[in-house]
Order: sequence, then C-alpha cells, then structure tokens
Amino acid sequence: MDLEFLKTVNEAPGTPSEKLNIFLEGMIRAILGPTSSSWALRVLGWEMLHPSDALQTLLEREVLPKKQIALGFVSQILGLPPDHPSVARCGLSIIGPIALLLLGSPEMLQHAAPCAAAGNQVDAVVNHFQRFIKGGLSAVAEDIKPTKAAAR
Repeated sequence: MDLEFLKTVNEAPGTPSEKLNIFLEGMIRAILGPTSSSWALRVLGWEMLHPSDALQTLLEREVLPKKQIALGFVSQILGLPPDHPSVARCGLSIIGPIALLLLGSPEMLQHAAPCAAAGNQVDAVVNHFQRFIKGGLSAVAEDIKPTKAAAR
C-alpha cells in the first residue's frame, strides 16, 4: 500500500474504523494480488527474515510511517493515546496475520488458509480480517472501559 494513499485516507472524512478497514483491504489485496503488485511487500518480507543494510532505510521510509498512521486509527478506535501499550499490542495482533500472508509461500497458504490462496476468495479474506479485527478491538475497548473510568 502506497504511503501517499494512506495519508489521503487518514486525512479524508470517515471514522477510524472505516479508515482501518481501507488500510486492511489495501494490504490484503496487495499481498494476495498478482505477483507484480506485491513485489515490494515480498522484498520487505525477505528483508525482515534476512536483513541487509537496506532494512533500516526500508523501515524508516516505508514501514514506520505506515505503522504510525495505522496505529493512529487503532488509538482513536480504543480512545487511548498512540503510545499506550494496548495500542501497540493491538497493532501486533493486526499485523501478525497479515505478515503470515506476506511471508507464506503459496504452498503454505494453501494448507494454512485454502481460501486465502484462491484468487476468487480475496473478498472473503478481506471481509474476514476486517470483521475479526473489529471484534478484537471491540473486546479490548470493553476491557479498558473500567480502567479509563477509574482514571477519571
């Protein structure tokens, strides 16, 4: 997903949940799309597993700015500051399954998530990730309500 596109999404009208859904859809479609559209993500995956001197530059230019925007959505959804530990944990819970899609070989994906590997199932995978993550964030938000109320 292009950083400029993500910045545009961030500045556009819409709820944080809608914006997070756009981010998720873009990431998943890029990973599960044709190889020509996912090559940059595959390079990132390779760099994460086999770091070269380019990793730091890649992190600074591509990964961290996108992470900051995406965690901003999570922060707003939870009603917590961006540096709160719960925001970081939710970010990890969101990116973990996406990283598995990125790093997995087509053979591994076929065994682990048969529908993810089938090109005609991308919509179902996007929908599943969006619903699953929304449910997780809702559960975390419910859990932190008593903590936020006690802090007042």
